[in-house]
Amino acid sequence: MALSLTAEQKSLMALFTTRDKYIIPSYQRPYSWEYEECLKLYSDIIDAYNDRKDYFLGNVIISRSLRDANRPQVVDGQQRLLTLWLAFKALSVLLPDIKVLREVTQVSSWDGNTQEVKLESDIFEADDDKQIQLVAAFTQGDYENHIAEALNSQGEIRDNAYESRIVTNSLYFYKWYNDYLNKYGRDAVMNHLQYLLTQVSMLPIELTGNDQKEADDKALTIFETINNRGRDLSDADIFKAKLYRKGKTKAEQREFIKLWAEFNSTCLQQNMTMYDAFRFYSHVVRGEQGITSAEKSLRDFFIEDSNSPLNHKGYREVMTDLNHVLEELREIRKRSEEKTELGAWLQLIYAYSNGYPLYATLAYAYKYGLKEEDDSQAIEFLKSVVRYCYYQGSTSIVKFEVFNIIRQLFIELPIKPYYQKSIDENYFNNLGRLKYGYALLAHYLQSPVAIPDGTIDKLIAVRDIGPIESSLQQELYDHIDDLGNIIVLDVNKRNRLYPEKRTYYLTTEIDYLRSYLAAHPAMTCQDIIDRTTELKTILNKFFLEPQEESQPEQQ
Repeated sequence: MALSLTAEQKSLMALFTTRDKYIIPSYQRPYSWEYEECLKLYSDIIDAYNDRKDYFLGNVIISRSLRDANRPQVVDGQQRLLTLWLAFKALSVLLPDIKVLREVTQVSSWDGNTQEVKLESDIFEADDDKQIQLVAAFTQGDYENHIAEALNSQGEIRDNAYESRIVTNSLYFYKWYNDYLNKYGRDAVMNHLQYLLTQVSMLPIELTGNDQKEADDKALTIFETINNRGRDLSDADIFKAKLYRKGKTKAEQREFIKLWAEFNSTCLQQNMTMYDAFRFYSHVVRGEQGITSAEKSLRDFFIEDSNSPLNHKGYREVMTDLNHVLEELREIRKRSEEKTELGAWLQLIYAYSNGYPLYATLAYAYKYGLKEEDDSQAIEFLKSVVRYCYYQGSTSIVKFEVFNIIRQLFIELPIKPYYQKSIDENYFNNLGRLKYGYALLAHYLQSPVAIPDGTIDKLIAVRDIGPIESSLQQELYDHIDDLGNIIVLDVNKRNRLYPEKRTYYLTTEIDYLRSYLAAHPAMTCQDIIDRTTELKTILNKFFLEPQEESQPEQQ
């Protein structure tokens, strides 16, 4: 597909006074500019005007179908175009006799008998077009009434006065230009308007096609290329546009937008970004494809890589996959909060210092599911992942073996247990960022049932030691971060001296902890050292390869 394009820098007058009605296509993001972006645009233009400098607003990418030539679609730049239209609309009300302002805010029908708004939004996820039409009908009285309702006690427009950003931002521009008019007079506003229309410019990059789909395909290719070179648009928008193009008919495109909106809603319900969802999905895809090499950026993987499902699957398949990912992540989170052995091992996955063990867990759930009637297979898998990752320490180097584990899952090879042949006696002395993860591991090896709302505390805190005035106090301070000083609780943490919080912690339902506290009305440095030794023994047993029992000699 040849990408013939035109690109010529144009003034805002040249861009807005054509017979074109700019269409914001349904796959775009809803309008989202807030006060800061609008104020910066307004202030920058005012500053450039005062300095008598031309002002360039950047690119806008447009696709134009030869079959509907006067309805070009805005592939990139809709936030700026719509914001500029809000500014022009405000000026058109303040300067009602200036014909050019009607021309930049409206477009005439082919016979010149009717006027339409210059922009139209087809976005499915929001009612942007309804809000555009509402602002288009504003009179001076409407602006004044809305502003009066929106002002706070300091005389400023409340940012949350209206749910619609389009309406709220329109009030900002009206107020700013009205204040400018009252301060400097009509002639000053007229001079500024002339500058705005003739010396503020954009670079429209226009792609044409015989029909809208052909034009969109070309424009979206340019859109992806520009965004791959550092422009500030999200990866999810790129993926959305790529998938949208897979719809061959208007009905399919509408179906995709509905699926995407539902996907976005599910992400929000799970406190997850769409970027995160695609990150998890990428590891499923890599596992299915047997990829164990270093990761690419998400954009490179999903747009450029030949293994990308966006390149060889339809939009329904991809959306089904993504929803499967979200479903399994929700199930993992839900089961980690259950008072079960599986919940304990899932909590240890979450407690690791990076997300790679969770990627492996998702891959397992995606492939096999988490069957509540029999968790034994899942538990053994999680033990292997925990055993490998925790023993490596807090490091991203674990990712390469995790990639291999994910690959083995999808080709149904057994996952090895990752036992160690031997462990240095000092290995558990410096646990760094995994200190609390190891404390949790030692706890669940003694009491293998998850604590959904568990907390972690130290038996002896700095407040118990007080000023370090003796060698005994110094020794106790030196062991305050030892594994033996850390406890996992099923009751709320208490920031009290040891004797006080011990009394409260004795209400725990954790048998071994209650027995330990009952036997230690006071804590010494030696108690911490002894408990650390006990926990190391428990951890060693988990990490070390089991020794085969010797067979009795035959007589």
